[in-house]
Amino acid sequence: MPVIKKFIVQLVTTWMVANISACDSKEDIAKSFVQKTAASNHPPQTKTFRRKVGDLDITLTYRYKDDVILQQVAEDITPYDLLQAKNRMEAKAVMDKISASYMQLPGVSQKLKFLNNRAHEFLTIDFTQASIQQLCTLKDISIGMIITDCTVDWLTMTNVERFLREQAFSEVK
Repeated sequence: MPVIKKFIVQLVTTWMVANISACDSKEDIAKSFVQKTAASNHPPQTKTFRRKVGDLDITLTYRYKDDVILQQVAEDITPYDLLQAKNRMEAKAVMDKISASYMQLPGVSQKLKFLNNRAHEFLTIDFTQASIQQLCTLKDISIGMIITDCTVDWLTMTNVERFLREQAFSEVK
C-alpha cells in the first residue's frame, strides 16, 4: 500500500507541475496575440488624430492590423504651466520623473525637447512588447500616455477611434 501511495503522490505532483507550467499569464496570451497579428501577411494601416486646446497640442498616430493596434505614437506639445512648471528646469524635472517610470517598461520609448516655454514629447508604445495592464498602473504619466481602456487585453482601432472622437479629437487625413 505505501508504494501505491507514493506513486499516486508523485503522479498528482507531476500533473500539477505540468499544468501550472503550461499556463500562460493573461498578459502573455494578449502579447502573443498582438505579436501574431503583427506578423500576419495583412498590410498595416495607420490613422492619425489631433486635438488642440489652447497651447496644448496632441497628435496620436496608430499603426494597426485587422483592427488590433500594434503601435501608438504620441506627439504632444505641452506648455510649461500645464506641467506646473515655471521654466525649462522645472519642466525637465517633472518630465524626468515621468520618463523614469516609462523606461522601466518594455515597448515604451520617449524623446523630449524643451523649447520656448513648451515641452515637446514623442512617446512610442509598441504593443507587441508593452502590457496594457502595466501601463495602466503607472502613477506618473504624460499627456501623450493615452490608454483608452484598462480592462481589455489589447486595444482595437474601432474602440480607440470611438473614444478619441468622444474626447473631441479629429482624424487627420
